[in-house]
Amino acid sequence: MKREIKKRLVYLFTGEISAIIVFTLILFYYFENLSNRYSLTSVVLTLNVILLQGSYFWFVKWRQFETRKNSFPKLHYHLKLLKKIDLLLLLVAPMIVLIEILLLSESSLMELLTLLCIYIFSIIEYINYYFIQLTNYSNGSGKPSAIAKEIKLHKIE
Repeated sequence: MKREIKKRLVYLFTGEISAIIVFTLILFYYFENLSNRYSLTSVVLTLNVILLQGSYFWFVKWRQFETRKNSFPKLHYHLKLLKKIDLLLLLVAPMIVLIEILLLSESSLMELLTLLCIYIFSIIEYINYYFIQLTNYSNGSGKPSAIAKEIKLHKIE
């Protein structure tokens, strides 16, 4: 049982880091060929910041499981601050996209769809981390996410 929990926690935090690496590689691969560089950078940065928080959270949980002590006593404060930063990034990214489209108007439909997909994924991850666990969502309801439980446990909103 303990081995399975440890394996699951390692899987969670390394999976998030792997996703960050993949999205960053995609950004650099396509960066030279895209007309909307600031837009792509803003949406990928937003997604990477959100994914990094998930990795941080699962790493802390793994570390607590390994050492049997709370190595990060201020975790809930960090999560509260990061939740606000995420919301700010989610609000700013579409503004950057719109400004760049209006100023440059060189964006292809494929570029815009790519930006939209990455942005929607960022929103989904934000909801998944800070509100409800979307993997267990069914019949119009879901259970609170692990991060939401951590924040609520310390009565921080």
